[in-house]
Amino acid sequence: MQRQLVIDSSTLFAFEKARLLNLLGSLPFQLIIPPAVKEEIETGSSDALLRLVKVVPLRGRSLKLSRSLSAFGVGSGEAECCALASRLKLS
Repeated sequence: MQRQLVIDSSTLFAFEKARLLNLLGSLPFQLIIPPAVKEEIETGSSDALLRLVKVVPLRGRSLKLSRSLSAFGVGSGEAECCALASRLKLS
């Protein structure tokens, strides 16, 4: 099974701006993002980023964790990334 990497929109945008998307695509990881990051990408970038990633929805406890982090002032994309990584037990 391919290892997974949860990645946020600002990191993806930085790779895109540096014209290093090919580097991201060659990593030995499946790049995964939560829905909030997908929305951020759709409003601020090209479709090239969305072709590199897999969107994984939040549910149950991970959705609750995301909302709790957002209540403390963490951005929605970052909160969902943390909750998704926790749900998938990624280090």
